[in-house]
Amino acid sequence: FRGVVTPASLLAERPADATDWTVQDATVSFGVARYQLYQRDTVGYRNLIEQILQTEHWNAWAYVLAEKDKMGWRRK
Repeated sequence: FRGVVTPASLLAERPADATDWTVQDATVSFGVARYQLYQRDTVGYRNLIEQILQTEHWNAWAYVLAEKDKMGWRRK
């Protein structure tokens, strides 16, 4: 939030293919997704949520919260 680290720099370190992400990659991506939502970038937010759900880390909290967020889209 203070501009010390940018969202782009955090995301640059992940593999391009979400299926190759580690749990840490999914977790950092979820944090950036929520930041994007806070900044009203709903397209970027939804794209990151979709990428998180492409990973195999169903037991990571970021994956579970991404599923919860996506379920909320369907209700609106």
